[in-house]
Amino acid sequence: MALCFPILRNSWPVLSETCKQLHCWEFLENHSLIFFNFGDNMTKFVQRAASRYAILGLVSLAMIFGAGTTVRAQKLGVVDVQAVLTGMPEVQAANTKLEAQRQIWLDTLKTMQTQYQAKLDTYSKVGETGTPEFKKKAQEDLAGLQESFTKFQNAKFGQEGELAQMQTQMLKPIYEKVQTKLSAFAKKDKLDVIFQKSSTVFTADAVDVTTKFQDYLKAQAAK
Repeated sequence: MALCFPILRNSWPVLSETCKQLHCWEFLENHSLIFFNFGDNMTKFVQRAASRYAILGLVSLAMIFGAGTTVRAQKLGVVDVQAVLTGMPEVQAANTKLEAQRQIWLDTLKTMQTQYQAKLDTYSKVGETGTPEFKKKAQEDLAGLQESFTKFQNAKFGQEGELAQMQTQMLKPIYEKVQTKLSAFAKKDKLDVIFQKSSTVFTADAVDVTTKFQDYLKAQAAK
């Protein structure tokens, strides 16, 4: 969402800090206009400005959105993006492949755990009767198995592990495609703003365009 409104100078210190923290503004050189590009930060902007600066923040916000409505009423839409993605065949196919690979690596970890436990049981049976050399080798073997387990687990399931990389590689193009289609859909339906449903407190049925967007995607795919 992008809006451009005149801002009173005595309100600027309040709004500038809030906007700057949320990265949703561009302030023009003459310090009399502010360009808001809210994106996903609109709700955060309202909440932070209202809670931190109380009356002055609320008055300033009222001036902003009041000025907007005098120019032209904004046409809003809300889309449950998660529901859209979950219902897409390409997302379902990607998740199936990811889950299959995840299970393979989990089975490998389970095997490694079994090997570790078997070694531990064997060495435990000997106990204190083992020679110093035997005890040293047992400790080294168990430490090596534990290290291998940890390395494998981090390599496959870490934040930057192979599974996360596969997920990004397979799903990112789909997410970008949905974003592009949302923009095209918004233009087609003459929507000024589309909100993610999970970030809203209440959504009236009249502005929920999730089903309409899903139908739009199906129609585009059929072409």
